[in-house]
Amino acid sequence: MKGVLLVAKENKQPATPEQKNRRAERRRWIAVITAGVILLFGIFSLVMSMHRRAVEAREAEIEELRFKVESETDELKSLQKEYDTVSETREDLQKEYDEAREKHDAGMVETSGSAEQSLEELKAAAEQAKQDYSAALAAYDASVDQVEQNAMGYDDAKASLETLKPFVDYAASYEAYVAGTAETLPGLEPKAEPETPENPDEPETTEQPSDAQPSDAQAWYDTVVFPAAANAGIGLPPAVEGFPTAVQALTADPTAKVEAYENALKASKDAEQRLADTNAKLESTAKAYADGKNAQRSSEDWLSDTEIELDRLSTRMEDLQKTIDDLTEQLEKHQAELKELET
Repeated sequence: MKGVLLVAKENKQPATPEQKNRRAERRRWIAVITAGVILLFGIFSLVMSMHRRAVEAREAEIEELRFKVESETDELKSLQKEYDTVSETREDLQKEYDEAREKHDAGMVETSGSAEQSLEELKAAAEQAKQDYSAALAAYDASVDQVEQNAMGYDDAKASLETLKPFVDYAASYEAYVAGTAETLPGLEPKAEPETPENPDEPETTEQPSDAQPSDAQAWYDTVVFPAAANAGIGLPPAVEGFPTAVQALTADPTAKVEAYENALKASKDAEQRLADTNAKLESTAKAYADGKNAQRSSEDWLSDTEIELDRLSTRMEDLQKTIDDLTEQLEKHQAELKELET
């Protein structure tokens, strides 16, 4: 083997200049081609890297736009829902305001315990109750004066009637006796039975009383009634026939006085009750009128506050609508961009 290598070495000829040039030229081309391949590979790697980054950036942009579109869509739905709620609230409040304004302008108020009335009606009712109370008070004062006037002779008249009461009873008994509805008079001795004659055959002789002989009623009157009246200081006529009329005349004046006093007392109690009723009516109508005025003032305050609230809701609706419009425009823009990127 060593011999072969020695023979080859001995047989090797030195390279000519031309060969050296060709070898050098070949090495240069190899170097250039190698460098070109390396450069192309680097350029390809750079282009691929740039493409990959562009794709990643595009995907990131698409994802970001999708997120924006979803977020803006959700926000738009939320804003639209809020807008609808505010709009419905304002519509209901506007309806309530219009009804309240109509009642307020018509002077209608609603107080506790009463139906809806106008303030003028409540005022008129209060004024009428005041007039009724004044009239009832005047009537009561007059009735009290009448009672005081009639009271001056009431005690004497009552005493007179008490004194005359037995004689009133006597007169009633006498009239019943005369009418035949009573057999006797109070305090009168009963008549003795007539004696039977010893000889029945003899004709019965009855003595007829003379005109001057007093009757049983007159005798009763003379022995029972007249002395009692004299003791009581009561003047009566001598004849019993005039007794009832005299008693009626004696009792007429005290009876009238007693009746006048009792009637005046009853009228005064009725007037007092009417006064209490009209006073209660006065208080209730005055309270209703005062409540009505308070309700009117409260209505004015409520209307004023509601007007402010309606303005606030209107402003809120305008702001929401503007935001919705701006967001809708922005969403449409992002959707167009997203569509373009996804194409």
